[in-house]
Amino acid sequence: MKGLIVATLLLAGTAQAQVCQWKDANGVTQFASQCPSDVEVEQRWRTRPIDYGAAPAPSLLIEQANRIKAKNAAEAAQLQQKRAIQAEDEYVKKLRRMAQGNGKGLNQTWSEVAVDAQHRRFATDELDRIERRRAGLPPKSEVEKRVERLERKVDRDRRRTIAEQHAIRSKQRQQEFDMTMDKIRQR
Repeated sequence: MKGLIVATLLLAGTAQAQVCQWKDANGVTQFASQCPSDVEVEQRWRTRPIDYGAAPAPSLLIEQANRIKAKNAAEAAQLQQKRAIQAEDEYVKKLRRMAQGNGKGLNQTWSEVAVDAQHRRFATDELDRIERRRAGLPPKSEVEKRVERLERKVDRDRRRTIAEQHAIRSKQRQQEFDMTMDKIRQR
């Protein structure tokens, strides 16, 4: 009984700072949170406040469970990142095939040429965006994209002009050859 009373007084609240034990005039042991001044105190216990709002200290099993959860979460994040990289690599492969064109070359209708050019432009821009992101560079502005498109068009036109000039020279040489052969035959 005595132990129960002491335990009750110890757990009674957070404001108690001490517990006193004494015997009254009838010889009965008494306990109180404040020691009366007119009695001789047999024993005092100092208590510290109990914070009932604080979380209890985690046990070893809880700590191990939390470590396992953290490890599993990290592994899942790594797996998800690896899958994202693989998916992006597959996307880049498709974009590279698209940037090369459909492979029909001169056997295309005008609408196929236009669609193929749009696909190539999209694929080139998308590949550039991915490469810049992977390199840690900021995305290109619309002005930079437009300047690059114009530079590609100028380069394409220059190559076309060179090819046309080559074709004209070849045709002229063929005509000169034909004229020379005609003169030889007429002799």
